[in-house]
Amino acid sequence: MTRVSNFTDSQKAQLYVRDRATCVYSGEKLWILDSGASPYFTIDWADHVFPVARGGQSTLENGVCASWYHNKEKRDKTEAPVLLFYEGVATKSYYKLHKSIPRKVARDLARFGKLHHSDWYFNRALFRLLLGVNYLHNGVGVRSRGDLYYAAATLKAIDKWRKIVSREMVDTLEARGLAPKEPSPDQELLLNVREASSIREIQNTMKKLLPMFAAMAG
Repeated sequence: MTRVSNFTDSQKAQLYVRDRATCVYSGEKLWILDSGASPYFTIDWADHVFPVARGGQSTLENGVCASWYHNKEKRDKTEAPVLLFYEGVATKSYYKLHKSIPRKVARDLARFGKLHHSDWYFNRALFRLLLGVNYLHNGVGVRSRGDLYYAAATLKAIDKWRKIVSREMVDTLEARGLAPKEPSPDQELLLNVREASSIREIQNTMKKLLPMFAAMAG
């Protein structure tokens, strides 16, 4: 049973879209497709601005999109967090630290303005896919959950994504500028997960991504 202190998947998706796939604490981009098979991927985390441990509620008003790392670092700190971005816009705190927004960051924020809540499920699918690749890279026995588990989790997220896209007639990632015009081989494999219909297919994709993942890991 989901704890009342947790955000629902629907809320997480809404926060992800509202904050434009950007960590409000660091400005880090949280759209996995852009980084391909990089082992240094990071995932979005719905964070309570006012901690649950201190009475904070799981509402959109009390939630922000953060990277997993910054959410972990914040935890239940009592001091008010500094938001560098909010709703896809740089805050006054950001401009106190920086004179201007880099062009690349500005372009990404504009591009992520075309996100749909279904995209959160696609991003989650890629996250689980890469966890499976990471498992294969590190070797059997390193993690308690293997590639079979992560492949099943990937398929579940993709199925949810497909249902929403079909029901709400969402334009393709390509049409909305969320997929690269000339995807690299690893990005092609990630995009092809959209068509996966079985756990075995996804496991095969993990194996194809493994050499690229390992090369980037150095």
